[in-house]
This record gives sequence, structure tokens and C-alpha cells, in this order.
Amino acid sequence: MWLRSLILVVVLAGTARAQPSPRDPPVERRDYGRHGRGGLGLNFALASPASLGTIDGWLGRLEYELLIAYGEDDEVGPIAGLTGGMEYWRQGEDSGFAMPVGMVIGIRAVMMRATIGFGIHAITIDEIADDTGIGLYGPYTGATVGFDIRGVRVFADARVSRHWQLGADDFTQWQLGLAVGYTMGPPKLVSSARAARP
Repeated sequence: MWLRSLILVVVLAGTARAQPSPRDPPVERRDYGRHGRGGLGLNFALASPASLGTIDGWLGRLEYELLIAYGEDDEVGPIAGLTGGMEYWRQGEDSGFAMPVGMVIGIRAVMMRATIGFGIHAITIDEIADDTGIGLYGPYTGATVGFDIRGVRVFADARVSRHWQLGADDFTQWQLGLAVGYTMGPPKLVSSARAARP
């Protein structure tokens, strides 16, 4: 009889020890990992423009993405959002500046990403054959495909745009280049904000 009582006391004592005390501080959960819905991205593209009958020259574009959908890491999911930025190009004595604004849609599949985009150049300022042209709302469309590993991206970038303007000849510009970028999803944005708190 005394042996049963001893076993019962030991079992109850172990159970009581395993229960958390109401005075223990709550454990803070942190999400360091995956990209969820939406995101904020930044891209830099270096391309070769083909226009005005030549293919020599270079083009640099810095562009941001505000994504309302961004597929999670290691899964298949959609991409959709708005883009904006600025670009500068030069071919021989000709050069120009533009501010593209548009939309992008596509798919993110494990380590790959492919998108198509379209929009307008909010403004273009081109110097062509010693003439300065200023234009508004010139359309563009493009596509990208490449690697996307935990938000770090390297991809091929192709785009065609129409520059219509006053003061210089209108022309169509074709671009083909390589771009790098990074997209940060909401879980990482939240973790960064928490880490910044004192």
C-alpha cells in the first residue's frame, strides 16, 4: 500500500513540475524565414539598346517593385504588382533619360522566376542628332526570366519601348540585358522592424 502511495506522489510531483508557471514570461515567436504574400523589390539592369539603326551603346535602369503577390520560397506562386524607376541610355553621341511606370505579372516556381510587364514612360528626355526631345506616356512592354533564390535574383531582361516626343524624332528602342535584384517579403520586413526596437 505504501509503495502505491509513493509512486502516486512521484508521478504527481513530476506533472506539477512540467506545468509552466503563470509567472513565466511569454516566449516571443520570431519568423525569420520565408517570403509570404506581397513584397518590396529593387532591381538594377544593364542592357544594350538597339535603336536608330545601331546596336552599340548601353542602358542602365534602377527600378523598384511594390508586389501585392509574391510566391513563397520553395513553392510555386504568383507574382503581381507595380513598378517604377528611372533609366539612362547612351549610343554614340545620342543619349536619353526616362522614368518608366508600369505593372508586372508572372510566376515564381521554386528557384525560378518569369514575368511580363507593361506600362508607360512618365517622361522621356532624349538628345538625338543635336536635337532635344521631350515626351510623355510613351508605352513599353517587356519580359524577364531567371533565378530567384530566397529573394536574391539574377535574370535576363528584355524590353521594347516607343519614344514619341516633341523636338526630336520618334523612335522605337529595343533592350536586352542582364539584371540583378532583391525582393523582401512581409515576414522579413516584420522581423527587421522588431529587431530595430530597443
